[in-house]
Amino acid sequence: MVNPSATGVTNKALVAKDAGTNPNRVKVAKLDAKTGLITGEFWIGTLKTPWFGQLVQSGGQVRGHGFFLLPQAGGSGAQRLSGLLFLTESE
Repeated sequence: MVNPSATGVTNKALVAKDAGTNPNRVKVAKLDAKTGLITGEFWIGTLKTPWFGQLVQSGGQVRGHGFFLLPQAGGSGAQRLSGLLFLTESE
């Protein structure tokens, strides 16, 4: 993920779209520069997985910290597994 502004957080994020760089099809759905809220999704096989986070500025860098909820087979009432989310600038 890249924030296209050197002067601060904007309402845009650039995420690679090619499968070689972004094999899990990570997408940013919402990025609110005022509140720091960031949401999106990624895919694990055929499972679309939502993620939620907060942008944090530290030491001149902006990073995203949050969590994801991985749906399990069984429909809307099925158990979900959670995990950590960490977004940084691409190298």
